[in-house]
Amino acid sequence: MKLIKIIFIIIAVFSSVPSLGADPLAAQCPVQFKPLYKELDDKLEAFDKLIQSQENKNKQIPLFAASLLTANAHRGKQLLNPGVYEGVLLELKRLKDLGVNAVVVSVGFPMLYRPFYASEKEYRGYLDFYKRLSRDVRAYNMKLIIESGVIFSKGGFAESEKRLSRYYKKMGLRKYVRARAAMLVEISRQLSPDYLSVGAEPDTEAEQSGKKLNDPKVYARIVNYFIATLSKKSVLNMPVGSGVGTWHPRYKEFIDSFCRNTRVDFVDIHIYPVNRDFLTRAIEIAEIVKKYGKKITITEAWLYKAREEEMGKGVTVNEFFVRDNFSFWQELDSKFIRYIVSFSKIYGFEFISFFWTRYFFGYIDYEGTFELTSQKINEKANKEIAANIIAGNYTSTAQSYRKSIEEASSQ
Repeated sequence: MKLIKIIFIIIAVFSSVPSLGADPLAAQCPVQFKPLYKELDDKLEAFDKLIQSQENKNKQIPLFAASLLTANAHRGKQLLNPGVYEGVLLELKRLKDLGVNAVVVSVGFPMLYRPFYASEKEYRGYLDFYKRLSRDVRAYNMKLIIESGVIFSKGGFAESEKRLSRYYKKMGLRKYVRARAAMLVEISRQLSPDYLSVGAEPDTEAEQSGKKLNDPKVYARIVNYFIATLSKKSVLNMPVGSGVGTWHPRYKEFIDSFCRNTRVDFVDIHIYPVNRDFLTRAIEIAEIVKKYGKKITITEAWLYKAREEEMGKGVTVNEFFVRDNFSFWQELDSKFIRYIVSFSKIYGFEFISFFWTRYFFGYIDYEGTFELTSQKINEKANKEIAANIIAGNYTSTAQSYRKSIEEASSQ
């Protein structure tokens, strides 16, 4: 009965988190996706050609991490359901067995901000959950990387979006920043992460919180306030970083501002779309950060399944994400992972992490989904993924990451 309960819990997890060969799989690509497949493949190959042309003078091998999606703060109340923590431990074990040596856990504001809750009991439930997780990550001899931005108030990704939307609207910018700083103090004091990223998507945070944060100078001042608060409270016990997504139109200004105007130990980047020049921007960012002598990291990366002509044309993020479920993407997902690993080694990244780790455990075939809604497609994939996590089965995407880790570690 306990095993059955865990299966259903894991299925629920992947429903709530914002949702084995090579050439044969590419050949399975449905005709309507072939232009997208080719566009993405061409972008990846061009990126690999660029990075392989760089002279590798770095001896440092990055920490290889993965997102622990079952512990993502966007799940809200679901985290406290009976049996959920057993599912978290199972995913943690599977990632450990895969060879990763660190996990990224998203603990966004206001998950551990006491004034957000109506009772001490409710707050303590979440705090105890993450304190227990912190201990268990260390018990597996893994590093804990906490990413603390903001829990989404719209888009269908968070458990309590209406409540969060009302809460953010009541807060002015000053109060919001102070509250965020107070929660970061709590994270440091209670969870003792090995690394703490205090925000890597200023544009997303601005949109979700409704606050005017999407400016390099403004965000740099906020990051310095966070660091100063951690120092003042004597809990600045780990490297602190901040960054930006490679898609941001002002990415250079943000990166330069973090390097020049803040006390961050590392600059963190998110990589999703590979369209336009977004991948080559990652190289530019690495060069800038290297020039300033800062460390560089990736807390989130995955291959975004969107054509350039679709972006900004009314296609929703969820419509892009549902495409990830199909097995014909495995070769491209594997290639994306291999090339990001190569990139990280050449530029001496401190750590890298991939986000959609659900696809380390399962995909579904496109055939048979023609008449299914996006929700039904996700549900079908969730069952496959949950069963494979229970059984300890990995996709070729996961195996590609395992091989990349093994090759890097043997050098």
